[in-house]
Amino acid sequence: MTPEQVENYLGIPYKEGGMGPDSYNCWGLLRHIQTTYFDTNMPIAPIGDAERCQQMFKDHVEASVWAVDEVPQHGYGALMRGGNNPHVGVYLEFDGGGILHALEGVGVVFTPITDLGFHGYARVTYYRLNNAI
Repeated sequence: MTPEQVENYLGIPYKEGGMGPDSYNCWGLLRHIQTTYFDTNMPIAPIGDAERCQQMFKDHVEASVWAVDEVPQHGYGALMRGGNNPHVGVYLEFDGGGILHALEGVGVVFTPITDLGFHGYARVTYYRLNNAI
C-alpha cells in the first residue's frame, strides 16, 4: 500500500458495521485493506461485543492464523487498547510508522505511532497474518 493509496481512504465516514467502500468501521477497514493490498482474507468480527471479539483474537492466535509480533511491519494488523473498547487498524511504514484506522464520529484517519497515546491508546499489539482464512 502506497501513501497515494492511503490518501484515497482518508476522510471516508465511519459507520457501525461499515465494510466499505463508502463507509467503514474499524474492523471493516482492516479487513478491506488486508484483502485488497496484502492478499489475505480475514473473518468478519463481532464488533460491538468486546468479549466475543477478544475471544476471536485469542482463538486465532492459538490456531496460528495470526501471530503477535513485537516489531511491526508494513501491513500488520494493530490492536489498540485504552478505555473500555479495543480498536483495530493497519500499521503502515509511512512518516515514521502509523496506524490507518476508522474512528467513530471522525472517519478514516492515519495516526502516527507517536500520537496514539494522545488519543487514549496506551497499548498496541501487532499481528502478522500467517495464512488466509
